[in-house]
Amino acid sequence: RLPQWQPMDAETRDYAIDLIAAGLAETNPNRIAACLYGDEIVAEQGHEGIGLPPYAGFEVASEVA
Repeated sequence: RLPQWQPMDAETRDYAIDLIAAGLAETNPNRIAACLYGDEIVAEQGHEGIGLPPYAGFEVASEVA
């Protein structure tokens, strides 16, 4: 079962923006997935997270687009 999306607070959003921006040249698909889907979802697939809540990359993308 997938986690429910909850809007990030301003501090978490700023952290997510910085973390994702720093990894824009990332080529590792597991790290890209962690940026998009967050730690909880990638951990269920056996991959290491990077400190982001569920769907953080999608929320960041919708705000900076």
